[in-house]
Amino acid sequence: ADPEQDSFYYIDEDDGNKTVQVYLTKAPNTVSSMLESDIHFYLYTRRSPAESKLSMNTSNGNWTNFDINSPTKFLVHGFLSSYDSKDFPQGAKNAYVQHFNQQNVNLILVDWKKGARLVVDSQGFKFYGNAAENTNVVANQVVKFITWMINNGKAKLEDMHFIGHSLGAQTCGIASDRFSKANPGGGKFTKITALDPALPCFGDIFSNICNILVGAKNEDRLSPDDADVVHVIHSNPSGFGVYDPVGTADFYLNGVAPVQPGCFPFFIIIKGVLIPVPHSTCSHSRAHQVLTVSIDKSMYFKACTCANMWNLAMETCECQNHIGMGEYTSR
Repeated sequence: ADPEQDSFYYIDEDDGNKTVQVYLTKAPNTVSSMLESDIHFYLYTRRSPAESKLSMNTSNGNWTNFDINSPTKFLVHGFLSSYDSKDFPQGAKNAYVQHFNQQNVNLILVDWKKGARLVVDSQGFKFYGNAAENTNVVANQVVKFITWMINNGKAKLEDMHFIGHSLGAQTCGIASDRFSKANPGGGKFTKITALDPALPCFGDIFSNICNILVGAKNEDRLSPDDADVVHVIHSNPSGFGVYDPVGTADFYLNGVAPVQPGCFPFFIIIKGVLIPVPHSTCSHSRAHQVLTVSIDKSMYFKACTCANMWNLAMETCECQNHIGMGEYTSR
């Protein structure tokens, strides 16, 4: 690894908020660091909020808690996170249990924490590319899982809603694309909510730098045709999250500025010079925090309608006929 090339800085919240330098590429001489057996699915419902681990086995007694007559939401965490991360997905899960506007809801948390971690080589260099590539493995397992659910009468595709943050958002897009290809003529996801979908290894510039399977093909990225409805909440555009619209409706928190109110720009020192950069883990997390708050229907976020990105950047959008943003948006 070359310390002068192709890296970014990230605050590892699971390691005392330490600032770490992370390389976009995969660790040299490594293959995927995660197996499908490392991916787990955990069920919670409003009626049975205790955790139940699910498997693709009809004899698994935990399926008795699953309510086929209620909507099902898959929550997929992102980089350096796990299914039991406090804010997302646990915070969102708790909000659905407490405030969702239907009597019951199935919440399935996808745990791929082993693959979402940094890979550290013998020299101590840390690599993000392995985690980005592992989204392929997660997506494939999600497709297998929901296919099994449908074939065994556990759920209907039209009742499923996929919610992902960062790399988890890109995973939802990849899974949708692969499910549709496996089920031509009727295999499209109904709804995806993408929370600040990851930019590194998925943007056009980063794809070439990463030089891995993810991002090398446009179909491996979140796109508007991945579901009937693709809602995207951008909170760190051009930083850790994508800048361009990638959904059927894209919401930009406080415009296109990459740093959210209450967060601070990130600075790095290069040859003694303090340089601000748009990458902000605080801002990157704001997308899932806003979704979580919006699950309580009494909390209403107003969104102005922008004709194009120029109007958004110039703050000349039409705000008289606003729409709601979040869980219950009508778009």
